[in-house]
Amino acid sequence: LIDSGCAHTCINKETVIALDIPVKELENPIEVINVDRTKNKKGWITDKVDIDINLGRHKETLEAVVSNVESADVFLGYDWLLKHNPEINWDNG
Repeated sequence: LIDSGCAHTCINKETVIALDIPVKELENPIEVINVDRTKNKKGWITDKVDIDINLGRHKETLEAVVSNVESADVFLGYDWLLKHNPEINWDNG
């Protein structure tokens, strides 16, 4: 899922556990703020992982923070969008 409102690319904690992805501790934990600017009740993000992403012919290893998001396994956040500046065709999805 691409989410420009998500500052960091993130991966669901349950996905990390299920795939047995090695976890590293963040040097600076990230406070999670909801869309309505309230603090998220699930707390701070404290861990990160390196994951391999394959999108068509595009392949890369990227760093994702581990969070309790439940609506998707991975969110490609604003950091990823800035790096790649993809052209999105809104008519074709």
